[in-house]
Amino acid sequence: MENVDISAVCIATPIHTHSSLVRVALEHEKDVFVEKPLCQDPVEAMALTELAQQKNKILMVGYIYLYHELWQKLKTEIAQEQIQNVLFTWEKYGSFHEDGIWNLAVHEVSLANDLLGTPTVAQIHPLISTLGTHDAYTFSLEYPSGAKAFGLVNRLSSVTKHTITITTQTQTYLWEGNRLLRVEKEKEPTIIAESTTVPLDRECDAFIESLHCRKAPITNGAQATLVTKIIADAFPQT
Repeated sequence: MENVDISAVCIATPIHTHSSLVRVALEHEKDVFVEKPLCQDPVEAMALTELAQQKNKILMVGYIYLYHELWQKLKTEIAQEQIQNVLFTWEKYGSFHEDGIWNLAVHEVSLANDLLGTPTVAQIHPLISTLGTHDAYTFSLEYPSGAKAFGLVNRLSSVTKHTITITTQTQTYLWEGNRLLRVEKEKEPTIIAESTTVPLDRECDAFIESLHCRKAPITNGAQATLVTKIIADAFPQT
């Protein structure tokens, strides 16, 4: 951190170390890209965000799905539509070195917020804690517009499947793997788009662009603080 020739750092360490490392980096006048979540304490998350602002430094948190080209395409498709429900389903095996809620649900909450704003009600219901802390759970979010987001996350599954289903007043959209589809009753789903880029590349490009333009990224400290607060308030035992 003392090297003045290094102006930006990337932090990909265990979650419980994020806040202290980010603080040290900012205090040493570095721009920071840290993996999600920023931390598990909303008060500390806000303090880090304010520190970055005081230092005039970029603080970007690694909510990678917000940079996915299919997410951007999906937002374009539904821009003029009223969202009714969002359903997240995530099945995989492992990893178990971090709490399942803080490691995975934060992604889904960040996506729901990107579409719908700040929820008025948030609930998390743990289902199974076998190989790690909170290995399977459900969550629900309610937003001022009346839209609701629901999720089921299971990291004890023998299959890998990650889907997002969005229902608007007129359409249903499904993001599954590298495909974005429109789903219609009694018809085969129609492919709207298929991804051709690597999400991590897009995320890294966004960080570099923020460094050059000195403009806060979409996954900035304020966005990350909101996600942290929602999780912490919905399930404070975590």
